[in-house]
Amino acid sequence: MKKILTTSLLTFLLSTSLNANFDITKGDATVGLKLYKNRIKPSCNFLDELKLASKHSQDEWKEIAQSGKFRNEISNICSGLDKSIKDSWLVNLYQFVYKNAKDSGCVPWDFYM
Repeated sequence: MKKILTTSLLTFLLSTSLNANFDITKGDATVGLKLYKNRIKPSCNFLDELKLASKHSQDEWKEIAQSGKFRNEISNICSGLDKSIKDSWLVNLYQFVYKNAKDSGCVPWDFYM
C-alpha cells in the first residue's frame, strides 16, 4: 500500500512540474520585462520586448498559459532559446506578455514608467 501511495504521489508531482502550469493571476509584469531583457532576449535574436508580447492577443496568451503550453510558445517564438526557462520565471513572463499583448492598448512611450 505504501509503495502504491508513493508511486502515485511521485507520478502526480512529476506530471504537474513537467506541464509547468502556474497561477496566471500572480506574477509581476515588471519582473517579467527584466527577466526577458536580461535572461531571454540574448537567446531570442534580440527580439524587441513589445514585438514578443504582440505576437498574440490577451485572450490568446491566456489560453496558451491555461493549456500549459506557455513555455513551448516562448521557445517557438525565440528559436535560439534552449529549454532553459525556469519554472519560476513563467508567471512573471506571462504577466508581461499579457499586459503588453497586441490588443492591450499598451503605449510604447510610457512603457513601465
